[in-house]
Amino acid sequence: MESPLAGTVTFLFSDIEGSTRRWQDEPEAMRALLIEHDAIWRDVIDKRHGWLFKHTGDGVAAVFASASDAVAAAVDAQVRMAEVLPVRVGLHTGEAELRDGDYFGSTLNRCARLMGIAHGGQVVVSESTASLVRERDDLRDLGEHRLRDLSRAERVWQVGNGEFAALRSLNAASTNLPLQLSSFVGRASEMAEVATAVRDERLVTLTGVGGVGKTRLALQVAAEVLPDFADGVWVAELAAASNGDEMVQVVALALGVVPRAQMTLKESIVDFLRARNALVVLDNCEHLLDAATELVADILWGAPKVRILATSREGFGIRGERVWPLRSLALPASAESAAASDAVVLFVERARAVAPDFGLDEKSSLSVVELCRRLDGIPLAIELAAARVATMSPTEIVAHLDERFRLLTGGRRGRVERHQTLRAAIEWSYSLLDETERAVFDCLGVFPSSFDEAAAVDVCGSDGIERWDVIDALGGLVAKSMIGAERDGELTRYQLLETLRHFARDHADDLEGLRRAHANYYAAFAGQAGDGLATRDERVWRRRLGVELDNLRAAVGWAFDAAGVDDVPIGGTIIDRLLPEAVHQPSWGIDAWAVLGLARLEHLGALERASLHAAASTAAWNAGDMEQAEAFGRLAMTDAPPFTVSYMTALCWVSLSEIARSDGAAVMANLADLRQLFVAEVGPQDAIARWVFHGLYSFIAVLMGDHDTADTEVRNLLAVSRQLAVPTLLASALTTQGHYLCNDNPDEALAAVEEAIAIYTAEAGGDVQYGGALMDAAVLRAAAGDVAGAAGAARAAIHQTARAGNRPHTADAVALAVVVLADLTDRFDAAAT
Repeated sequence: MESPLAGTVTFLFSDIEGSTRRWQDEPEAMRALLIEHDAIWRDVIDKRHGWLFKHTGDGVAAVFASASDAVAAAVDAQVRMAEVLPVRVGLHTGEAELRDGDYFGSTLNRCARLMGIAHGGQVVVSESTASLVRERDDLRDLGEHRLRDLSRAERVWQVGNGEFAALRSLNAASTNLPLQLSSFVGRASEMAEVATAVRDERLVTLTGVGGVGKTRLALQVAAEVLPDFADGVWVAELAAASNGDEMVQVVALALGVVPRAQMTLKESIVDFLRARNALVVLDNCEHLLDAATELVADILWGAPKVRILATSREGFGIRGERVWPLRSLALPASAESAAASDAVVLFVERARAVAPDFGLDEKSSLSVVELCRRLDGIPLAIELAAARVATMSPTEIVAHLDERFRLLTGGRRGRVERHQTLRAAIEWSYSLLDETERAVFDCLGVFPSSFDEAAAVDVCGSDGIERWDVIDALGGLVAKSMIGAERDGELTRYQLLETLRHFARDHADDLEGLRRAHANYYAAFAGQAGDGLATRDERVWRRRLGVELDNLRAAVGWAFDAAGVDDVPIGGTIIDRLLPEAVHQPSWGIDAWAVLGLARLEHLGALERASLHAAASTAAWNAGDMEQAEAFGRLAMTDAPPFTVSYMTALCWVSLSEIARSDGAAVMANLADLRQLFVAEVGPQDAIARWVFHGLYSFIAVLMGDHDTADTEVRNLLAVSRQLAVPTLLASALTTQGHYLCNDNPDEALAAVEEAIAIYTAEAGGDVQYGGALMDAAVLRAAAGDVAGAAGAARAAIHQTARAGNRPHTADAVALAVVVLADLTDRFDAAAT
């Protein structure tokens, strides 16, 4: 078959019974037999017009357009395999779900589960397949069986008259695993890893926020490992128990334990389990953690063959416990990859339960992707949103997500009460926090992204919470799965899921006060970062600044948009301190933040107004609007003193605009006036002001072709740059030197540019001038006959300028690449390189 089948098809899964033992005992013989096995399957599948789309360990997965062909292929294979290996085969007919040439979905999973209950030499088929091959006289009804996907029972039929033991379904197992009303979606890797952990460890605890799917994964893992436990798998749902005594009664009832003479009920449970090889699943332990910890410890101590799989907001803290934090479902990287995302697959499957015709098209894919992202991939939230498809489109659901706790209500009967709504699921976890943890959690909703301990202490301190109370609460909230924690170098970063962030903000007593505290903290941080970026530790501060961008953006947005008149200057302060990064790192968007504040200039002082206008000038220049860049630049120069960053930034864009319209006289007049001020006001100790002056003066002189001035100013710039030893400043100076020497001394120019590129790569790779250095390197390498180096530098220049967010530079880089490649003698090889 040349192409995959779509629509309603019949799947065939096979597996070699006892293959693990055979590989261990006779690896060489097994290798030879497997070759013969694969050849037989390829032959019969091909002859019956099927497509073998996957090898699954020691088995195959195939698909057929005809159920009759599929069953015939299975029978043919079993006849030929009888003297080779014991193979079990399962077949199931249903809708095919194709992604990138492979099959996924519930039909496929059902077929695999069906195959799993058969024995070597046996072929079993589902009711949907049997109904299509009723003409066969060798069909044998084996009755209804529960498969390990825990969904509805399946009527199973055997093809052929062989005699086999009872099917390995849940019917024959010792278990009280509950029937699930919906299919299990995604988490294939987590299920396999947790199953392995359960086999290897005495106690595994799944932790995570409410609604993340702990219970469903635990039940699915329990079904998966059921054959490993001779005395069964038993589930005790503890949510309904309100105290330790009730909890013990629930566990005893699940296990079928009655009190024994002269024993408490807890002792009777331990005695019942003492000699058994069983798995006990304790679901929802968090509200009875102390009592559950005591019971778990007693079982582990008194029943050495028993393993426990628990779900809880936090671990028990018992020695030997394997805590397994469960994350949200995998989110799609883009609308194009939506169909491969567990989160999107879950939404689509649940949506079809209420709207059978629902499917993804180009428009709905975009909305579903955004919906899953904004719901943090939380399964409960996605399921509740999907239930709305009966009356709303995905686009309409997304539009209501800011009111998510009203939107996401309802659910199917039979669920634990707290899982009927998204708010109830979170309320359950929230209610189990102590008073201080709740207070700190409410404060943390103000952070739009991750944050560190210092920020949390400062913001929560504004609400009257003591420092050590905040620190202790952070640990407690992490342990209780209410916030996440990840190491970022030597620091720990904390973060709330967006859904929990909305919940925290709804509970905050003074959200506006918390936003003010948040903005003030990040204004102070911007000041520290601004100072740090002008030191040898520039790289450290730029990295710290990069991870705080969301917080800084939120602080500026609040100050300029929602704050009162007295708080507007907070936004101006942040822009002022970070203005150099608006120039060096356009992709960070700091220049765009400033544009928000232009409507509130009357509430700012002269320095802040100048910084906003300089940043707005930068934004216009980056967008290629030279006229607007010049206009904002002149406004900035009106308010800013000379040699400040805002003044020199504005002067740069004004000068470049004047050069673009061939007004060189105006440029030189401005620089002459600036030189007079520099000589009069800037002393040798003010290294930063000297660098700013020499940097702008040399840059403009090089562009203007003023060789003598450029020579002097480049030397001055390099001298002060090496004195300061700030990586970005030195790399910028070297780039200017390389550009200056490009025609007269190309070897020295290339050495300067290469040194600049090395610094940018190691220290400040996002700098917009990095692209300029790469462009110069492309020209110089081409002139030196370095074909591969020139093409590589040109390509890197395009990528770098595009990443930096500077449109004029990107256009220049593309034009340069065309020129460089056109001048090379072997254009084809250069382009390929």
